Amino acid sequence: MELFCEFEKESWNVTLETINISTDVYEMLVSGYGSRFHLIVGSYAYGSYLCIPALDIGCELSSMTDVFWNRESIGRHLSSHDTETIICALKYAFALK
Repeated sequence: MELFCEFEKESWNVTLETINISTDVYEMLVSGYGSRFHLIVGSYAYGSYLCIPALDIGCELSSMTDVFWNRESIGRHLSSHDTETIICALKYAFALK
């Protein structure tokens, strides 16, 4: 799936490939702005989480449309463009779910 991401007067293509969807876990590959991520997104008793196993990253998420919260949480671990790439993919993927 091809998406379009915009951030700070820049825009780029984002590719989203679904690997696995189950009741509580969504696994996908996301590429954009020169980076590629294997994401695992799921829910637990206190909310949602994002894991990027290859980078040893795990963080909490709000709803997939809460860009401010998710930007702050993911942005602690990644560059701003990588963060926006992931946020763009999450918003789109969970709008379809």
